[in-house]
Amino acid sequence: MTFVRPVEMEGHTIGLVEDNRPAGHSMSRASEMKIPRLFPKCTKVLVACGEAVGGGPFVAEDSYVVVADHVNALGDNPLIGRSGCFPDMSDPYPQWLRDVALEAAANCGVAVRESTLVACPDPMHPPAWSGALNTCVFGSGVVEMTLLASGESVPTLGLLAVKPFESAACGNGHSGRLTALARFGLDCALRISKKLNHVK
Repeated sequence: MTFVRPVEMEGHTIGLVEDNRPAGHSMSRASEMKIPRLFPKCTKVLVACGEAVGGGPFVAEDSYVVVADHVNALGDNPLIGRSGCFPDMSDPYPQWLRDVALEAAANCGVAVRESTLVACPDPMHPPAWSGALNTCVFGSGVVEMTLLASGESVPTLGLLAVKPFESAACGNGHSGRLTALARFGLDCALRISKKLNHVK
């Protein structure tokens, strides 16, 4: 089970997901998660840190990604919110949150890029059609959390530690890089809280 850690900053509650699962291992089925346990009612934004794999020259060794959009190929879509309605998925990763992350990365000297995340049951063996999406990375956890957050009208900032398929297949772990990514996510959460205060 993956839990959201509520972080109180600048008078706001930011949900932080620090994901340390190895590539290819899915979290608990999203339909089994309990939304009240995951998201405190006062949560303003979800910062979801996770892992992904990818291929091609655009995926450098030990690269980081800000999620701009996702394609859901999980086949298990828990998009029924508390109201029984299909939640709005038109903008799950708002541009202003991505801009905060890109600005934070520039200030901290962290190399990141934006990308689309394809969620599939086994990221190490993505579906055949995904070959046409040659600028995407593959994972699952962040998308599952985003689906649940959208059901609560909570916007998401998705941050990924990405490994090339070849390195992930050799068993090279993400743990140290995910720890660094979580620290970056915490810095983003502080910046988001300050921006929320600025727009009051």
